[in-house]
Amino acid sequence: MAIAISLLIWNSSVLCHISFPGIPWVLAVSEKMYFTGIVFVSLATLFTGLIFVQIRINFSWKHALLLIVPLISLTVLFTNSYHHFFYTTFSLTPSEQDFGFYFNVHTAYSYLCIGIGLFCFLYFAVKNYGFLSRQAILIFFALLISLIADSFSTFHIFDWSAAVENVVFSVTIILFILAIVKYNFLGVVPIALQKVVDTISDAYVVFNEDYEITYFNNAFEIAWSGASRKTGISKVIKQVCPDFDEEKFGCLVNQAARQQSKVSIEIQRPSDDGVKYSLGESLRLLSKAVMSGQSC
Repeated sequence: MAIAISLLIWNSSVLCHISFPGIPWVLAVSEKMYFTGIVFVSLATLFTGLIFVQIRINFSWKHALLLIVPLISLTVLFTNSYHHFFYTTFSLTPSEQDFGFYFNVHTAYSYLCIGIGLFCFLYFAVKNYGFLSRQAILIFFALLISLIADSFSTFHIFDWSAAVENVVFSVTIILFILAIVKYNFLGVVPIALQKVVDTISDAYVVFNEDYEITYFNNAFEIAWSGASRKTGISKVIKQVCPDFDEEKFGCLVNQAARQQSKVSIEIQRPSDDGVKYSLGESLRLLSKAVMSGQSC
């Protein structure tokens, strides 16, 4: 919501500047709205990304420090007519813009916030849905095209109107909406479930009908080295247990699918102290299998 409101302020300022070129006070207000929108977009992107990776943030004085530069930017912006530290000449065309020295500070900080926020968004998508998932691909390209368009304008690579950026950002918003509505991006259930499962001492893993791992908790990652998403569950087990009976394992999983019930699995694991046994249970849920267990 914060990102949407910030982009709305930004886009509205461009629309007002184009629609009312002969009204001085409208132009003055739209100039302030233009840069205010940029300031809030960077902050909104940063905090939204952090919130969705960490589920929630307990705001403290450390987070308040992140607001120092934006507050200074807004102060310099709204007093710009007295010193022109932010900009001397405002224009929607890059070649006609003339910025003051503080604009470089504002730009560097804004790109840093946006960069961290975008990394958090992409990390969230990859962690919960996989690197090649529709969610991750949509978010990656949505953020990439908007970042490229803004960079071309900011660094005067192409001398196009800021209205072009608005069109590009509109495409970005559409892709975000598609990822959220159609593919359930930013749903808190997957990452919340991951947090809960990571607190369980028993190893927990979920794999699909192709026996590819889709989810696992920290206990499983510690007990079975080499665990990663899209990796075959049998391959991971064989790295630790060379004598693992893959065929028997498949039969037990299929049995769980047919009977819609739990089946017990015992796996021998060689160790420095001798042979250890991993006791597990497998339960088939729709097109996925859930396996949990403990070592003894």
